[in-house]
Amino acid sequence: EELASDPHHQDREIVIVSDCMESLPFSRPNTLFVRGPILEQETYLRARVNDARMAIVLATSYSDLNSDAVVASAVAVIDSLKPDVHIVAECLNPKHRMLFATVHCDAIVSSLSISGNLLVQEVHDPGVAQMIEVITSNVRGTTLFSTAVEENDLPHSYHHLATELLHHDVNLMSVNRGDESHTSFKDLVPAPGDRLIYAASRRLSWSQLKGMVGVEMDDSSYREANES
Repeated sequence: EELASDPHHQDREIVIVSDCMESLPFSRPNTLFVRGPILEQETYLRARVNDARMAIVLATSYSDLNSDAVVASAVAVIDSLKPDVHIVAECLNPKHRMLFATVHCDAIVSSLSISGNLLVQEVHDPGVAQMIEVITSNVRGTTLFSTAVEENDLPHSYHHLATELLHHDVNLMSVNRGDESHTSFKDLVPAPGDRLIYAASRRLSWSQLKGMVGVEMDDSSYREANES
């Protein structure tokens, strides 16, 4: 449901590959199932990996100590068939991240670490979990998006950009530069390759974000922009 709720992907087919079940326990439009060994190329060819734009490789089981090794191997198989597919992999043990260093993986999500951090954060600061649940969902309210900076053609710092974007209900939350995530924008200027993480009602291009600088919008103008 989360994948299909993204406007850019709502009409695309979703293919689920597994060797742990005979069929899907649910039925939904544009969702297909392929059963087969997850470390064999033939399985992914039947899943039409050559037509895929992205792949999410989930842990085999949260109790499986070999899960990260299997996931990294599955990533290698997918990449061997479709090198330009965007691959996101789930890693259970942060100490196993080096398993993914030798395979082409665009992003690694340490799900257990994130959930553990969130539980502790909620104990100290009630309400954080509710906010995270909303902004990471494509189904409920404002959500998180990311946009790459294409060229350094904005004569302002990210601090100025963040302030201007608030007038359009766009909340710049982080600037990812390489392996660093900057959440303080003072004296940080745009550079090609930066990726902006922001909360908004829709995904915006770098040109659209730049175009909001110095432009004030009233409520009716903002609604019209979102509907366009």
